[in-house]
Amino acid sequence: GICTKFGSGKKYTNTYDFEVNSNDTIWNIANDICKDNEDLNIQNVVIEIKSINNLNDSDIYAGQTILLPVY
Repeated sequence: GICTKFGSGKKYTNTYDFEVNSNDTIWNIANDICKDNEDLNIQNVVIEIKSINNLNDSDIYAGQTILLPVY
């Protein structure tokens, strides 16, 4: 897997496919990831999600499959 580090102190070592629901936002998804990892910074997770998926902005849509980092 890809390893990057954005100052969170944690690296993600893998990714998994996630199907976006109509009310999902990158911020909400990142927030859910951070709930399980108290030492993660939500802004860093947002940056990583956008980076993994080559997103220039935070627009995602229902039915889209995006890659999410596993910490």
